[in-house]
Order: sequence, then structure tokens, then C-alpha cells
Amino acid sequence: MVLGRCMDEITEHLAAAVVAARAAVTVPEVPGLSDDRLLSTMAEAEELGRTVDALRVAVAAEVAERSRRTLGTDRLSARRGCRTPYELIARITHVSERTAVKRCTLGEVLRHRETITGEILPPKLPVVASAVAEGRLGMDTATVIAAALTAVAGRAEPGMLANAEEALVASAVGVDQASGEQAAPFTADQTRIQAIQWQVALDPDGAEPREQRAMVERGFAKV
Repeated sequence: MVLGRCMDEITEHLAAAVVAARAAVTVPEVPGLSDDRLLSTMAEAEELGRTVDALRVAVAAEVAERSRRTLGTDRLSARRGCRTPYELIARITHVSERTAVKRCTLGEVLRHRETITGEILPPKLPVVASAVAEGRLGMDTATVIAAALTAVAGRAEPGMLANAEEALVASAVGVDQASGEQAAPFTADQTRIQAIQWQVALDPDGAEPREQRAMVERGFAKV
């Protein structure tokens, strides 16, 4: 049982959702859509995709958790004949192992944690986790925020880190923090720029090394 529902019921609901999505509009129909209908279809398809991606990330992270090396030969990946959770995910979903790694990396930040005593802790980034689970935040943007904040989490003041997370998510989903009213949402690229600014504010001593690394990656040497 999972959250009061059996596996067969969950599978049936997901299968029905696939059928419904395919019936909504088919790929051959896209060229015949009007401009307005094309854009609205794109927006709705993206919302559906965010919901699906949230589940993809969650199940990948759970596979990784059940395949952790500390479980030895009892780990899920080993029992299914795979070296790593990424190989197992790739075999089942037909995605690349690189994609599997990305899903697991993000999912590890967004999932609830359990201590050795069995205590359930909130996700490392609870605001991001909530927005992803509700289908309000896409994977590109969630990954940008998670990568930026986890990079400085060990050195940032917790209160400021929480403020940064709330601000980044608010901008990304289009909510004005001051008034709570709707605003134009940031794209993933705009969020990346904002996240870098937050990194500098949260960890000013690390800004210089990060800049140097970025210049090296771009093929420049700082004099």
C-alpha cells in the first residue's frame, strides 16, 4: 500500500492519464491549430509535462535511495541485475544514464529525508520541492535553483538561504513577494542570473573562486 492506494490502482490511473493526454491533441493535428490554440496548447502541454516530470524525479530519487551502497547486495539495483540505480532507471525508462543522474540529483534535494532513528525531515529545499510537486516549477528552473543553493548551503546563513529559496521560486512561478499578486514569471535563464546574484550575496568569499572557474571553463585566464 502507498498512501492508502494499491499499486494496481496507481498504475491504472497513470495508464488512463496517458490515454487522455494522447486523445487531447495528436501530433499530426498541431500544424492545423490556430495561433491562439497553438500557444494555449503549448502552455497546457508544458503544465502536464511539469506534473509528469515531478513524478519522474520523485521515483528516480526513490530508486536511488533503495539502491544505496550501504544496503549491499540487498539494494534494489543489485537485485535487478544493475550496477547502479542510474543503469536500472535507464533500462526501465529508456533514457540515458546521464538523464537518470540528473533526475536522481534533483530528486535527492527535493525528497523528504529519514534519520537513522526513523525521524522524517523536510526536503533540503522545501519551497522548491513543494512548487515542483504542485506542477508550478519546471525541471530546468528547479535544477538551476537547486544547484545554486546547494553549492553554498554549507557556508550560507540558514535564514538568508531560506529567503533566497523563497525569492527564486516566487520569481520563477510569477508571484510578487511584496504583494502576493501575480507577476510575469521568470524563465529558467532569467532565474539562473538571479540565482548567481543570490550566490554572491550568500557566499561573498566564494564569489571570486567561482568567477575564476567560470572563466577557465570559457577558455579565459584571469590576469
